Amino acid sequence: MLTVFISALIIGLSLGLLGAGGSILTVPVLAYGVGFSEKQAIVGALFIVAAISLSTVLINSRKGKINFRAAIWMSVTGMLGSALAAGGSNYLSGHTQFIILALIMLLASWRMLKSTKSTDPGDKAGKLRLVLTGIGLGVVTGLVGVGGGFLIVPALVTLIRIPMQQAVNTSLTIIFFNAFAGLANHWYTNQPLIHSIDWSVLVTFALIGIVGSMFGQAFAQKLPQSLLKKGFAWIILLVALGILAHSVSQIIMLR
Repeated sequence: MLTVFISALIIGLSLGLLGAGGSILTVPVLAYGVGFSEKQAIVGALFIVAAISLSTVLINSRKGKINFRAAIWMSVTGMLGSALAAGGSNYLSGHTQFIILALIMLLASWRMLKSTKSTDPGDKAGKLRLVLTGIGLGVVTGLVGVGGGFLIVPALVTLIRIPMQQAVNTSLTIIFFNAFAGLANHWYTNQPLIHSIDWSVLVTFALIGIVGSMFGQAFAQKLPQSLLKKGFAWIILLVALGILAHSVSQIIMLR
């Protein structure tokens, strides 16, 4: 229970601070810390991230902190990609999904550590670019339970040049719709998996995560974003390498 409490707070803080990191950490925590199977962890992550993101979005929806143009286009297309990928994930083994997750985590850590200074302010992305980006991020969400915040936030900042704090809240809006679509697909296509999950753990996790997210939103106004990103990037890198090593070793043992 202590593992759930501490992990949920950290994940909520990450979502509140950066609009990212929740699902990338939730899946391995549920699998290795709580004892869920790989597929249970992926579905559980979708539920937890959707709940935390929705609460944060509702709080900020009337404060002008969400870019609804980007959120609408990327959410609608992201839901499509997420629903399609969630159905296809039933044909992949849990180990394969975790290897994909680890590779995405490595990419996310690289993007966070890389310098991302903006040099061409004022440009906005066309609808086609937003649509294609939304579909791609939705596929990632449905396939491995990752909301894609580490990719969404940089895209929002570089494509339509919105402030970091607004990008965080817009990212959470997109993540909610993507995660909800993926969860809904699992709910209707894989009832045995749904019934095998301990939902009391997930509800507890989500409630604690919501509190953490609120603290994260408050801290975001005071702490340097660049420092937070770099520190979190190194954590993601280490976790990714651990997941990759474990999953590959399991596949080798099965052979």
